[in-house]
Amino acid sequence: MSAAEEATDPLDPGSSLDLAASVEMRSLLFEYVDDLLLITTADGSVVDVNHETGALFGVDDPCMLLGTPVTSVLNGSAGIEALSKCLDRQHDFADKFVAEITRVDGTTAFLDTKAIWSASAERIFFLARDVSEEMRKASDMAVQLAALTQLAFTDVLTGLANRLVYQGWIDARREGDIGGWLVLIDVDDFKKINDVFGHPGGDLFLSEFGRRLQKAVRSNDAVARIGGDEFAMLLPAAMNENAVRGRLRYLTSRLASPYFIQDRPVRVRFSAGASYCPAWWTNEQWVASADSALYEAKENKREFCLSPRVPATEPIETEEELTASGMPSNLRRYVGFGRTREQTPAKSGI
Repeated sequence: MSAAEEATDPLDPGSSLDLAASVEMRSLLFEYVDDLLLITTADGSVVDVNHETGALFGVDDPCMLLGTPVTSVLNGSAGIEALSKCLDRQHDFADKFVAEITRVDGTTAFLDTKAIWSASAERIFFLARDVSEEMRKASDMAVQLAALTQLAFTDVLTGLANRLVYQGWIDARREGDIGGWLVLIDVDDFKKINDVFGHPGGDLFLSEFGRRLQKAVRSNDAVARIGGDEFAMLLPAAMNENAVRGRLRYLTSRLASPYFIQDRPVRVRFSAGASYCPAWWTNEQWVASADSALYEAKENKREFCLSPRVPATEPIETEEELTASGMPSNLRRYVGFGRTREQTPAKSGI
């Protein structure tokens, strides 16, 4: 029998039928339980421990735990609410929970814990198994999964959302029947940067361009890198044309200052095209409309351009409605009356 077992005989059988609190049950538990075993009074004071408990805490003599409140032994945030409910015998207390202990060396262990009240309600048996390694592995797997998820949806070079997320944003706007403003941004001088500074210099530029773009947008704006030097933003549907112009002016002012590549200041030209896209448009129409505005900005050497806002808010049903809608002519071929044709537009340059 261990020193802890000899130190006290805490079990008061109460009645001959109270087998859970009997000396016989105690002997069986101490013989067959290979992990932590704590026995407390009804108010949670430790009155008996097995030798394995001492080993788990890193102490030679587990008797030092006797008289200690179980809330001090099974400490930490993990399981403390469940432990408190158990001691109070609340009707919804969980008899199985994960507890936390602090070893003598300061390290933490997590225990899969089972609490059993004796039939006389005078003793509580806490049986626990060390699951620290299992939880560490699960945590590592969760971190790895989060990293892989982040990688799947993030452009590694800029830290912005990638094209997959961008397409999902458009789908969500369309399915939510809210539409929105799509802005496409293209760096006009990027080939020259690669020619002069090589691909490492081009990567440095794109990383800084993406950082500035992210800092320039608001929390309810969505921004993504969708190609080599191509970026996209989604702005709220509620914005009017003047608000969008104001946002783009601010954006271009933040992007226009020189970029330092290999200690040399470099100015770049870029163009942006914005289009309001109704929810009933296809993905192809969203892209083609914003791309049309982007092309116009490039042709006229302007920093940005807006496509005319289509006044219609419902799917177009007739040729007459299509003509009256004000929809740019390059988009009309993608409209199917009564439903939307799933067509692929001519190459848009995105």
